[in-house]
Amino acid sequence: MRWNRVRILCSFLLLTVLLTGCCLFPFPLDPSPKIKIDSQLLGTWKCSKGMDDKFLVIKRKDDYSYLVSSRKHRKGKDTFFDAFLSEVTGAQFLNLHVVMRDSADSLTGYQLIRLLRRNESGKRITAEFFTDTVAMGNEYKSSAEVRAMVTSQLNNPRCYNGTFEMNRVGKGLK
Repeated sequence: MRWNRVRILCSFLLLTVLLTGCCLFPFPLDPSPKIKIDSQLLGTWKCSKGMDDKFLVIKRKDDYSYLVSSRKHRKGKDTFFDAFLSEVTGAQFLNLHVVMRDSADSLTGYQLIRLLRRNESGKRITAEFFTDTVAMGNEYKSSAEVRAMVTSQLNNPRCYNGTFEMNRVGKGLK
């Protein structure tokens, strides 16, 4: 009985990822982080407009990567991700490493989030999910292949889904 609940939960999570347009790539845009962390991204953020009012806490993991925790409500359970920045033809992307595991199934990959705009104070960021609607089903064999596809589809509006805003609600953390 317990296994059925776990499988149903995993199936629901996978369905949620697929239906919201979020796409998991098997590789990030770069095989390893190359851009130093942006201190303006550090802190506590409330996401709205398409992110179900989630809270994100972005902390410095090292000079080139972040530790991101996400929760539905201020007192909810945290989900943790590793992340780092990449740049594609001047556009900034956050490579968010997603791992969902249970004893029966697992889902792992990278979600690519394009950082579109920041207001002057750095307290509001507009971002959107990059999806693979053009080359769905393509089995990427490397970061170079993912980067080549993103570069070729960078300005294709069909490849973006789920625009959301992040509003800073807490100071930057070191």
